[in-house]
Amino acid sequence: MKRIALAAVFVLALAGGAAAADEWGDLVGKFTYDGTAPTPAKINVDKDKEAFGNLGLADESLVVDEKTHGIANIVVYVRSKNVKVHPDIEKKLPKKVRYDNMGGKFVPHILPIWYTKQTVEIHNSDGVAHNSNLTPLGDQAINPLLPPGGGVDHTFNKAQIVGVNVGCNIHSWMRGYIVPRDNPYFAVTDKEGNFKIENLPAGDLDFRAWHEKGWVAVGKWEKGQFSMKIKAGKNDLGEIKVPAKLYAGK
Repeated sequence: MKRIALAAVFVLALAGGAAAADEWGDLVGKFTYDGTAPTPAKINVDKDKEAFGNLGLADESLVVDEKTHGIANIVVYVRSKNVKVHPDIEKKLPKKVRYDNMGGKFVPHILPIWYTKQTVEIHNSDGVAHNSNLTPLGDQAINPLLPPGGGVDHTFNKAQIVGVNVGCNIHSWMRGYIVPRDNPYFAVTDKEGNFKIENLPAGDLDFRAWHEKGWVAVGKWEKGQFSMKIKAGKNDLGEIKVPAKLYAGK
């Protein structure tokens, strides 16, 4: 009887461990600019002025909301290796995502992708030709010429820890970033600085926060790196204030 009882306890322990491993949580937070919100510089449209000259284009390299001081376009991602992925994520994942030349800029400005599962369609929605020049570190470089309405599909072969710069040689002001990652756990802050990464596996995870101006190296976050024990349900980083001096002059 004692052996049966011990076996039952062992089975229950295994079941409990499996249940814990299958718990999932969300990570939320908000990045704000600790200083006077900068005014984005106006773009000097020196090419195809009839198409883009009256659009009021402005520099997107540091976008700070005047009211909330939220910083847009910060990428937060899981840097842990071999992280367990929630089964529903891949089911809902679009196999192809569009990176568009639209209105004389790249839309979205920052595009993270799960590179082993997703293909990027580099598209041109404008009425004039563009090219999309990108040179990933240790990966295939491309520079396709895109006529109006044209596009090409591109697959990345390597994860990157920072965004791959995308430029247009025809329109020198155009700049954006694609961030290929080896798991789907990433998010980009909205215009008010908010982000949310859903369905993370419960347990200890390593993260990184990157902005095109540089790593979000606040407090003890060396090169934007931080660790967190994710619990089931909501996990809130709270408000992370980014010192203005971090990006001053960059």
